Amino acid sequence: MRLFETSLEKARWEYQFCVTGYVIMPEHVHLLIGEPQRATLARALQALKQSVARSLVDHDGHFWETRY
Repeated sequence: MRLFETSLEKARWEYQFCVTGYVIMPEHVHLLIGEPQRATLARALQALKQSVARSLVDHDGHFWETRY
């Protein structure tokens, strides 16, 4: 949980979006965020997911589903 929160804060700062709320579930997460000011929503979520995944698995493994 802490890893996700740290990655979310890093992405929020880098892409300048507002986080209204989030819920971390055992197998997924729900986010309520505003449109990023510095990139597309897809790019901001990609950066967030990559940050979490790289910290949890090696380069050959997968952590997230292929879509958001």
